[in-house]
Amino acid sequence: MLGAVLSHIYKNNPSINDSCKVIAKRYATEALTNPALLASVKATGYKPFVVEGLNGKIFNNDMLSVIGFETEQYQPMHDYYSSVGNRRAMCIVALKMVLQNHRYENQPLRKSHCIVSLDSLIEAYGALDVAGEVAVERFHHMQSCTDVTVEELIKYINYATQKWPSWQRMNELRNEYKRLTFPRVNILCVTLSVRFVSVILPKFSVIFLLKLMMRVHRIGCVR
Repeated sequence: MLGAVLSHIYKNNPSINDSCKVIAKRYATEALTNPALLASVKATGYKPFVVEGLNGKIFNNDMLSVIGFETEQYQPMHDYYSSVGNRRAMCIVALKMVLQNHRYENQPLRKSHCIVSLDSLIEAYGALDVAGEVAVERFHHMQSCTDVTVEELIKYINYATQKWPSWQRMNELRNEYKRLTFPRVNILCVTLSVRFVSVILPKFSVIFLLKLMMRVHRIGCVR
């Protein structure tokens, strides 16, 4: 517990000295030297210093998840939850490990290492509701790929919301669906400027159209 606190202090106060990052990393590692002990302690005993999150039950509300996520020491967490067979926790922690190692990539979908890793997680944990979290992250990484079309994004949203409909972040994808399918509006505004002149001829008057000026303005509402 103390290691996590010290890691947080050094990580968020780099002006303390030039070695803050190194010191913060060392304390973070020390904080998870005994994952089993941390897992045996309930985070609820540390209220109000620890606030119970939406996914606390996945990790049995233990201090291992609290300190592990705070220090971003995911491998010890994954190893422990794997040893006790907590596959839902394994999925979430594995996702964090992928996101820690891969940023949004401005390249084609098939060349995205992150997409490949996320697809592997979905294949391994797809039968669990928490795989919906992986699907949400995959969607956002698809958006950063250079060759993914709007139609492909919509298709993936339909797939994810049908396969994991009850996962809490599915509403995020449903909102994206509304945004992507919002009707496109194209308004063509035509401004006419007409100049007339009257020419007086014997016994009658004729109005000639001398000039017709047209200005076209296109107003588009893109998706």
